[in-house]
Amino acid sequence: MGAIGCLAPLFLLIAGALGGHLIGGAVWGLWGGGLGFAGGMGLMGAAFWFAARLRNR
Repeated sequence: MGAIGCLAPLFLLIAGALGGHLIGGAVWGLWGGGLGFAGGMGLMGAAFWFAARLRNR
């Protein structure tokens, strides 16, 4: 389960880059990749924070 969460930034980076490229070309692909990676890191951090809170109860 943790390995899937660790791969989330990579998958969202690729999906964001592809989506950005389809919408606006190469420059938007870079922005989409960056935003996808940042979103994946936030999602991973939130999931680990939630798991730590559950474990401490």
